[in-house]
Amino acid sequence: MFHVHPNDLGGPFKSLSDAMDAIQFDRALPPIPPLPKGYYLTIENGLFHIHPDGLGGPFTGLADATAAIEEEQRTPKPPSSDFEKEGREKMSRMMKLLLELEPVDFTIIPQPELHEDPAEDVCSSTDSLEPSACDPDILEAIELFERLEQEEEEIRNGMARMQHEVTKAFKIYLSTTETKDAKYKFQKLDYQCLIYDSFPKAYHHYNFTMKVKMPSEKCWNKRTYFAEVKSTENGKHYFCCPVQLTDNGPCFGCHNVGINLKHPESGGYEEGNVDSGFPFDT
Repeated sequence: MFHVHPNDLGGPFKSLSDAMDAIQFDRALPPIPPLPKGYYLTIENGLFHIHPDGLGGPFTGLADATAAIEEEQRTPKPPSSDFEKEGREKMSRMMKLLLELEPVDFTIIPQPELHEDPAEDVCSSTDSLEPSACDPDILEAIELFERLEQEEEEIRNGMARMQHEVTKAFKIYLSTTETKDAKYKFQKLDYQCLIYDSFPKAYHHYNFTMKVKMPSEKCWNKRTYFAEVKSTENGKHYFCCPVQLTDNGPCFGCHNVGINLKHPESGGYEEGNVDSGFPFDT
């Protein structure tokens, strides 16, 4: 394999002519015009990629890439509303109030038990009940804090489970290639989509990035992989393989819920049907 340095021209290339073509293509590129703040372009395998993601692509021409950015800039955007941020700010104000109070100020005073028949309440009456010393704002702060803490814990647990699944799928893939002494580090989960074709048939599709150093390589390289974890009667079935930017394998499930997930052109995974999907994918 031929590697071009600096390595921002793609590759590795199977032949010297492919590597030379990449160099010639790079030299022939027109100068990139100034871009709006926060945007930049990269070139990989002769295609233009816009960063940050979300504007489509990759693009075959520089004009197409810059046109996509200009269109995004012209499109009116609704005012953003970050409900989670608002909730955290409100929680911060309420927690500050909690810290300013003495413990006795927010201790909930037990209330006497009342019977249905007031005559049975020989030791207490509704007139002698002490009002609760717990302020409603403090109760709301505690409830909000506990809810956000629970949501964060659920997210952490979910991410840990998905990382475990894709790592296991990757290990199985390595074993099928008979690659020994390969080193790898999990980098990030790019996309995920949980799909139901029909109950109980379900499978999970992933794109994830691994930092890999094969025995024949001197440097670590980031590579993107596709994984499928499918529940079967005999347990979970794992499938994993590398994906390229140009791969566009079909998948009804991911397409139906709008997940921009790359599938290998070579197949080997569940492609679903027109009714496949799941309404809570992210």
